[in-house]
Amino acid sequence: MKKTIYLLLLTSLLLSQDEIIFKEGKILKGEVDRNSIVETTTSIRFKPKGWEVFAFYNIEQINFVRAWNGKLLFPIGVVANTKSDFYHLPNVKHLPSKVYQRKYINNKAAIEAGFLPCHACFDTHPQISDYALEKQLVKATILQIQDTNE
Repeated sequence: MKKTIYLLLLTSLLLSQDEIIFKEGKILKGEVDRNSIVETTTSIRFKPKGWEVFAFYNIEQINFVRAWNGKLLFPIGVVANTKSDFYHLPNVKHLPSKVYQRKYINNKAAIEAGFLPCHACFDTHPQISDYALEKQLVKATILQIQDTNE
């Protein structure tokens, strides 16, 4: 039994993939070179699924890079808006003026300081396995209640 569990864990780790989300919305799955992600870099090394070699991608075209476990690898840090109490990715166009900016090393530090994630920068949907089904059930329930009360 232990061998089966170890084999399953090893398989899931081998098949898991990082992803790059570009500013125009394109998503590439593959393997990112974590050593190429530093604050002073102009490009990130990434090997798309099915490729044999790493390719370089310009950071000006990349919205963010997410690891196989959901951790945000790029951009590094977040920028909090002290006026609205939301934190944003540092490479977006809707950042507040410098007066209202406060930089944090990661999302957790911003959350601990009392800031909320920006809905345009981060996926803030609830972690429900079948969100579309849940929305349909809520809609059907509301309609049923309205019908019984009429």
